[in-house]
Amino acid sequence: MRKILSLVLVLALVLGAFPAFADVDQYEVANKLKEYKVLLGNEAGDLMLDEYLTREQAMVVLARLMGVEEDAKNTTLQASFTDVDHAYYEPFIAYAELKGWTNGIGNGLFGYGKQLTVKEFAAYMLRVLGYDVEYDKVMEKAGELGLLKDVVTTDEAASILRGEMAVVMHNTLMTKPANNDMTLLNVLGLEGEVPTGDAMVKSVEAKNLKQLVVNFSAPLTEAGDEENYDLDTKGDAEIDKDSDFELSEDGMTVTITMTKPAEQQDKADLEIKGLLKEDVTIKDIQFLDVSIPEAKSASVIGVDTIKVEFSEPMKTASLVKTKNFTVETAKGSKLYVKKVTAKQNETVAWVELYSKLKEGDITLEVKDAEDYQGYSVKPAEFALTVVEDKEAPTIVGYKDADPYEITLIWSEDIEFVETDGTVLTNSEDLEAFYHTNTRDVAKRVEIDGNEMTLEFDKDSDDDFDTTLPSGTAYVYVDKKAVKDLWDNKNAMQVVTAEITKDEEAPVVKEIDVKSQVKIEVEFDEKVYEDDDFDWELLEKGKVESIDADITGWGTDTLTFVFDDDIEGDYTLVLKKIEDRTGNEASKISVDFTADDETSPVATDFKVTAYDIDKKIQKVVIRFDEEMDSKSITDKDDFFLTQSADTAYTLVDKTLDDDDVDFDVQDDGETLVIEIPEDYHNLTADALGFLKIGRLVDAAGNKMTTYSANLPIANGDAVALRHEAELKSVDEVEITIEDEVVEDLVDKKFEIMDASGKSLKFKSFSTKLDDGDTIISITLGDEVATDAQLTYKVMAGAGENKYGAKLKVGEFPVVDDAGPEMEKVYTENGAIVVEMSEQLSKRYESSIAHDFVIMYNSEKLIPVKEFTSSVVGNKVYLNGIAGKEDTIIAGEGKYKVKSVDKPGYLVDLMLNKAEPFTDYEKIKKIAGNGTTPNPNPNPNPGDEADVVKAQLSAATFGVFVKAEIVVNGQADYANATKYSVWMNGKKAAKAALLGEKTVAFPAPAAGDTVQIQLLTDAMEEVAVVDVVLTAE
Repeated sequence: MRKILSLVLVLALVLGAFPAFADVDQYEVANKLKEYKVLLGNEAGDLMLDEYLTREQAMVVLARLMGVEEDAKNTTLQASFTDVDHAYYEPFIAYAELKGWTNGIGNGLFGYGKQLTVKEFAAYMLRVLGYDVEYDKVMEKAGELGLLKDVVTTDEAASILRGEMAVVMHNTLMTKPANNDMTLLNVLGLEGEVPTGDAMVKSVEAKNLKQLVVNFSAPLTEAGDEENYDLDTKGDAEIDKDSDFELSEDGMTVTITMTKPAEQQDKADLEIKGLLKEDVTIKDIQFLDVSIPEAKSASVIGVDTIKVEFSEPMKTASLVKTKNFTVETAKGSKLYVKKVTAKQNETVAWVELYSKLKEGDITLEVKDAEDYQGYSVKPAEFALTVVEDKEAPTIVGYKDADPYEITLIWSEDIEFVETDGTVLTNSEDLEAFYHTNTRDVAKRVEIDGNEMTLEFDKDSDDDFDTTLPSGTAYVYVDKKAVKDLWDNKNAMQVVTAEITKDEEAPVVKEIDVKSQVKIEVEFDEKVYEDDDFDWELLEKGKVESIDADITGWGTDTLTFVFDDDIEGDYTLVLKKIEDRTGNEASKISVDFTADDETSPVATDFKVTAYDIDKKIQKVVIRFDEEMDSKSITDKDDFFLTQSADTAYTLVDKTLDDDDVDFDVQDDGETLVIEIPEDYHNLTADALGFLKIGRLVDAAGNKMTTYSANLPIANGDAVALRHEAELKSVDEVEITIEDEVVEDLVDKKFEIMDASGKSLKFKSFSTKLDDGDTIISITLGDEVATDAQLTYKVMAGAGENKYGAKLKVGEFPVVDDAGPEMEKVYTENGAIVVEMSEQLSKRYESSIAHDFVIMYNSEKLIPVKEFTSSVVGNKVYLNGIAGKEDTIIAGEGKYKVKSVDKPGYLVDLMLNKAEPFTDYEKIKKIAGNGTTPNPNPNPNPGDEADVVKAQLSAATFGVFVKAEIVVNGQADYANATKYSVWMNGKKAAKAALLGEKTVAFPAPAAGDTVQIQLLTDAMEEVAVVDVVLTAE
């Protein structure tokens, strides 16, 4: 059987000259290719070597060379080219387009019927060999590799004869592909002996969207498992313990059926490790399913069940439809299908009938079931003979044995006797499955076809332990526990298995970056959270201030979802993590890179015009990220228009003109377009829109839309936006949304307290951060962490490079400072931690996790041994006094501190508390351990309650006014005040609900606004999303 090499390569070809030779016999070479079935000739077998090759004929030749002729010929895909309309050639052209072999000749044309040039064919051969070169270097590279040896025609633009094509193709087959030690001839399996000795990977092919086929140069003794194959992809395809690994009879091929499928045209890298002399990674495997699935075989496996095997995995939802299977007796009587069950990674269907089968002949028809690309199975009919099986199933082997799990292999497909399901848990029926003695019962048993997996377990306190012992273990299955599908029940089964005890701590296999806020950390075994587990994220050796939700404990993969984007090189440090046997890794450090995988969103781009009506006008686009400089300087993609419609019109003014200058600034985050007044005169009252095409960011991500119209703001009339945040008791940070080009001085800024008193500055410094100007101010005296401050910007404070000045006036300072610990004491049997400001009750019951309480040398367990409640600015750690009698009179036995990174202890602004990591000793705890008069959260109402903010559409600038109307206010009876929040940050001071208006920063597109309802005591009642409605 021919081995298939699936390579997806990039077009890369060039101008150059090469020598002319005529020493080779074209007919001899061509006939050799004919033997390989790469060239076939016409109906008479004539290879027509003196005729020219057309572009569409070349696509057929490439498919034959790569061993995918049938796949290409049978594809249902359509080419995107407008000049292709031929029933025979269109599938080949469509397949080649998807494979990346051809991009056509431009303007949506393939070049159908055109003669192929020498240079174009050299390009195809370089792609086959895996070389990625510049287009103008194609002929040079082809000559260097010897692909053009013995070719007579020396003009790269000349049409190539079929005889010369044969010579070039023969030279290509004799050449080693990039990063390979074998010639392409051997790689493709066309000729030559299979190398012996150490096996190597010859090729990896995506057979369909759910299967990979790995071809080796020498036989393997085992297929391997998930430990031997790591798949790296941006898509959803996944190889894990539930994947299937099948070794061919000759040992030369492993077929991997993945747990999760890929999407059409997804790419992936596959690392193969532990199977070969050296580990190897195969890059850029493309998933491309163009094959129609087939029902390969069918057999009667039970008294009422027929087994159907498919050529590839089928969608379960489609496979299990009973209407896709029709069964009839030899006399034409229909046997009705009761249900269909997907088995063995969806490559098998069990078709169960309502009636029992009688010995004799039946027919089975299969149709309409779909694979993961949506192709329907080829209709098939099977003639079957029913012969009763009278032999009981037996165990013939085992695999994957460790203390916690073993898989038993039976002689045939089986099912449980006492249940219709495929899984047993928490059932008396589990008593039939055990090891060593009858009390070591399996925790869970699952059947899949002829495989049965038994799971054993122990609890954390070692109250029970049913795990398999190290060394030789005896595994039992009682008689009549399972049966085959002919109702033959098993006799007593005993399996002798060798179990190796796990004494190794868990190790990180890889980190899969799913997005800029999500990573998956895969371990070599299941991991569990130690009481002292902690983690850090380092960038350039410094700890990042970032939080994450972590899920996946008890599996081999932990998922981190960060509360902010990450991009760049990082080190993830995991502390105190263990496997299920208690082997602990005290510290694991793993490096990874988070690339930008997010598509640019046009609505995030800001367009501003400056120097309107001057001789040289400027249109400045500020992207929210670094863009590809080639993409954003392609003038064909930029127009000026007065229409909000993204469709192109004849009145749109193109910027593709030599007099229009494009200047990329800020490392690709800003584009300045200079437009001469005599080319197009911008007017302040009709700036209109900048129409853009589908731009690409620096990471190669394309915009989510194919085009967009961006409104142009008048930069000559708009002041620079800015905001201030209280970062700590003595630090205020002002962020200006642009680069200020002149020195900023403290005399132009003022910070006042609630009484209007001006606060002294201890220091004043500035820096640039991602296009913004940051002013850091250290106050001379400390303020409260919830201080109500304002800041003033005076005239002439600063301007950007286009002359836009900072907005002048007085503005609120947003509270971004976390509460700090003031003191720790006891009250009524509880430990009280008093903080510097009012606390939110949002995470009240979880706050206990933010504290560490020690009693002598014993660490108390949060929630289980002590709970938490909030009253005002105090946290009550309750339930401690009732732990044991001696504790009530305890003296000097307790100490308390916070964890390193509190996550639940937050103020009314949801700012996380500052940690205090030195233990505070508790002298005495006495009382009943209850919180004195806690103030419970009021009923927050239902989802129908809405807070509306009526915005004035005419207002433009730093502040707008909003009328606040609370519907269903009876549900918030004790709410008397409210605060406005934007994008998770406080945007305005608290105001009485009776007030009709409040000033806060003007929302922009995509901003989220919330109203926080408060009591007189400034305790949070509820947070409600705002519906913004224009006036």
